[in-house]
Amino acid sequence: MTNEILAWITDNETEFWTDHPHVSSLAYVKPISVMYLSTTSQDVQPDGTIIISYLKNWCHLKYLFL
Repeated sequence: MTNEILAWITDNETEFWTDHPHVSSLAYVKPISVMYLSTTSQDVQPDGTIIISYLKNWCHLKYLFL
């Protein structure tokens, strides 16, 4: 599958708490049958934990104002 762009339509749900953005939101994705996690990816750990690269340097808002 080199140089192919794949797009999937999935069921997604995002929950925002009443004190957002002070508490992070949750996102749920219902995978379709052809989706899988590759543990050879730099963004997936061997235990299946997914690392979202743009959140690596995220910090809570309260730390921005100290």
